[in-house]
Amino acid sequence: MGEFGRTLLYIGAGAWILALVAMLLPVRRFHRFTIEWLISASPQRVWSIFDIDLNNPESRAFHSYIVSKNEEKVNPTVITTVCDMSGGARIGLTKIRYEVLAVRTWEFAQTRTIEIGERSFPFGQQHLETTELQPTGDGTRIKFTWQGEINTLGQRLLLRRKYNQFFARLKSSCEGKAIAPIVPRRKPLISIAISLIAIASFGIALGWVFGVILSLALVIHEFGHWLAMRLTGQPAPRAMLLPFLGGVTIANHPHKTYFNDAFCALMGAGFSAILVLPLLFLMAWNYSSIGPSDAGHGMASIIAMTTFIVGSLNLFQLLPFLPLDGGQVLRAIMQSFSARWAKYILLAIGAIAVAACLYAELPLMAGFVGIGVLQSWHMPITAGTARPMGGLGVAAIIGLFLLTAAIHTVATGLGAVLMRQFE
Repeated sequence: MGEFGRTLLYIGAGAWILALVAMLLPVRRFHRFTIEWLISASPQRVWSIFDIDLNNPESRAFHSYIVSKNEEKVNPTVITTVCDMSGGARIGLTKIRYEVLAVRTWEFAQTRTIEIGERSFPFGQQHLETTELQPTGDGTRIKFTWQGEINTLGQRLLLRRKYNQFFARLKSSCEGKAIAPIVPRRKPLISIAISLIAIASFGIALGWVFGVILSLALVIHEFGHWLAMRLTGQPAPRAMLLPFLGGVTIANHPHKTYFNDAFCALMGAGFSAILVLPLLFLMAWNYSSIGPSDAGHGMASIIAMTTFIVGSLNLFQLLPFLPLDGGQVLRAIMQSFSARWAKYILLAIGAIAVAACLYAELPLMAGFVGIGVLQSWHMPITAGTARPMGGLGVAAIIGLFLLTAAIHTVATGLGAVLMRQFE
């Protein structure tokens, strides 16, 4: 890697790391924002769809993510809903309870969330959601105000996006247009464009041969995650390469079981291990049949480099700390027994890894592991909704992990040896 490539890599990867750290930094503070929408429909029609009435076909269609609703006639009224945000896949049903503090039909509603899942007052005691409907010459103007405590900058941005999507769907429903699905359809061209930029970034920073091979290794790795998510019932997971950083595959919803969670995290390296085996065979065959001065030397060198890159990339991913796949596997196993200890142990491992990176004078790696430390900090200490793994499931994941690690260790070692032989 030349000086220009090293500088470019530091700038690009450093920008990603700083942005992610800023989004995850745990700073709980009070926040307030307002959203306004103009809907071409009367306040009565807007209210009839906005208000959760599962006996009203239009309201039920708009609130299609609500599986059930139960109203407790207390002061104030408490409403409990069970929500499926997976677009009908029934992955990770969530119970939400909120108080109706004030209401004027067709005009005004003020509510406060008191429970999401098992967490009480997730946005603090002062949380309020106020919706005002005002008739105008063009229909109805909606003014929505949210106030409450947020944990991170990322949560603030996600909240604004969530409510803008909610009122965009409400506008479409009230105006008789097609309602966007609760799970937005991702545009594949955007992911493809970002991935192509990532390939170019690796080529410029690391050299085109190394960069293209690394990109292919990342594509295979992320495809393994994507395939595992589809096999375990995840609707429309999204995979892409990230410039200067690597790759990511995003599940739209929590996994139903911790076994599925660990399996999907492991299958990036697991699927890559299947493809490493023929590379090992080709490498051994080329090494035994040609010498460094033969015409096949160039091809043998490429095969050795490819085997080394695929092996070392996936072996790195199996290290047992977040945000790497090995940390995800360890988290899923530990959460099957104790969510509290899973959080504390991963925090300790992450802190040790950050200190080791700083001692080794690897600031980028320290920042990357720091992202995992922040992820560990935000982990709940109470049991989640995913079904824990039993002894057989834990044994299967550990066995698959060890086999995958062994294959990539052999690939990394042999690839490195033969790369030196063919230099």
